[in-house]
Amino acid sequence: MSLSMDFSRIIAKAYFLAEIETSSLLSVEDTAEVLLYFFSSYEKQIGASHPFIKAEKLSDIIKKMRFCEVSLNQTVELFADDYKCIIDEYFSTSFSDLCNYQIFHFFSGRIRGILLLRLN
Repeated sequence: MSLSMDFSRIIAKAYFLAEIETSSLLSVEDTAEVLLYFFSSYEKQIGASHPFIKAEKLSDIIKKMRFCEVSLNQTVELFADDYKCIIDEYFSTSFSDLCNYQIFHFFSGRIRGILLLRLN
């Protein structure tokens, strides 16, 4: 899966919106790398493209990328290199039948933190 021009524009807009609210972001290149890997993994696992996400919603995800909660009082910093293993673990995990494996679920609650603890 390559980075299409439309997807590049959406990421750029979403990144700009996220940057307005916080300076604690991964670089735009790392952000694109993580998103591209997630969407590519989704397509391989689900057999269809991930549903379209508006830039405004994607900016909420981008703001969450840099840190994740691993326990009630512990947050860890994540880097682009960390995400490949976490995303692979996510798509190899059986969640409830109601789970759609979309990026909103991956970035919700402590999902990433639990997956990270499982890997360590």
